[in-house]
Amino acid sequence: MEIHDEPGVLHQDHVKAELEKLTFRQPTHIAVVDVNSSRVQNLEQEVQNYARTHPTDVPWISWTDSEHWADNVFVIAGAPNANYDESLEGQVAGYYYGSQLHISEKGREEVWDVAEWKIISDDDDGRVIESAEVASEYIGYQLDPARMCAQFTLFFIFFIAANKWIRYYLGRGKRAMAGIEEAREAYSQAMAGRAAVIGYLRLIPAGDIYGVQVIARYKVLQRHYRRLERAWKIIGDPVGLQWYGMRRGRLAEYAKSYSVQLRAMQQTVVNCAQLLTRKGAWQESWENEYELVQRDIAAVARIFSYVPKEHESFSHEALKWVKLKRAELDATATKVLTRTMPPSDALRELTRLSTEAKKFAEQAVDELFRGKSSREYYEKYRKYLLRYREESRQGLKSATKPPSRPQFRVGAHGVYYVTPSKSADEGHEFSNVSVTVRMNPQSPAASFVALRTDTPGPMSVYSPVRDISDAYFYAIAMPAVDEKFKAKKKRKGGLRRT
Repeated sequence: MEIHDEPGVLHQDHVKAELEKLTFRQPTHIAVVDVNSSRVQNLEQEVQNYARTHPTDVPWISWTDSEHWADNVFVIAGAPNANYDESLEGQVAGYYYGSQLHISEKGREEVWDVAEWKIISDDDDGRVIESAEVASEYIGYQLDPARMCAQFTLFFIFFIAANKWIRYYLGRGKRAMAGIEEAREAYSQAMAGRAAVIGYLRLIPAGDIYGVQVIARYKVLQRHYRRLERAWKIIGDPVGLQWYGMRRGRLAEYAKSYSVQLRAMQQTVVNCAQLLTRKGAWQESWENEYELVQRDIAAVARIFSYVPKEHESFSHEALKWVKLKRAELDATATKVLTRTMPPSDALRELTRLSTEAKKFAEQAVDELFRGKSSREYYEKYRKYLLRYREESRQGLKSATKPPSRPQFRVGAHGVYYVTPSKSADEGHEFSNVSVTVRMNPQSPAASFVALRTDTPGPMSVYSPVRDISDAYFYAIAMPAVDEKFKAKKKRKGGLRRT
């Protein structure tokens, strides 16, 4: 132990004799230090500065981290010349423990309660001696109720794990029943539409390139009809313990995934046949194609709803471009609905507009992220595109899974992060995006027939511009979210120290 009494308020011989009588459950070096300052803003910092500028028997500060105390040091600090009031509470006295000293929160509170009473009584010797006595009772491992409870908890870990496994095994049968029933419903819908889709396949013009790629996609999936029939023969009607078999669960998952894909592909065939021949509800089929390009142009406008001030002029030009392309899109829709433009030409026009929207969005992001100061944002933008486009490349395997990509919303005061829905039902329902004639990442079997070329056309996969706008917002919004989280964490850490 050692005593450093700058104000000279302690009877050092008496204090030293009393402290030497104490015993601790683990090696502990007591360092008593009183500073001269009458008003201390941060007592811990003051004591650390003292330790750095004065000789001590042992190092008080850690060698590895200068902001922390040495492993087995127990510092009893005080500022006797400071007035004890609410504004200085916590800076008149302080007790700091090395990282290797084990003391509970209750022990820390007991030490401070004793010190507080002695400070009010103006008993400096008692503040040091009695607080050290209380600390000696708590520092080190001890058989307190909380510790005994923790050891009993370890004893029951195996029992709890076994209980969870049994509950999972028993619940698996119930989940298997529900999964098989859902798969059976999806399969029945796919088989019901199988006969009807044959008639629509005959209506698709053989010479139309859009019709050719739709037929090719359907043929890729067609072989799964027979596979599904074989799978259902194996699944059968489980009874008793058969519900708990892993094989039936996997087959049911396969049956559900491909049944949903086939059902979506059947609707795509219907939409293609109706649109190219202008029969039935062909206007609805056209609307389905038109809306996607409309979303692309809206995604470009969405990017420019939140841009830095230095790019305001560029933003005005971009919004003029958006207005022009919306007019071209509306003109194309009018020509199709008035039968003055063939559907194939209209689909090519949609491809042109969506391609231009994508190129404009990419060029816009490059312009907005130009400069060294924006390099980090641009890297986050690329990271988003590379990571979350992998979801669409998985194709059929992720058919019934909801997307995990971050989503963003532009509000009056900035960009907000929106947690994507984890609902299983959302992943099982196909939106109109999956049944378009033009191929996109959500189109059934698109990855099997796409040419994988940079040239846009009926045989290539069209990537939505929404990915680019989401990547842009990811780059500019997520750093702010991270900074707020780090600042909040830092504030909490500071409160714990004091």
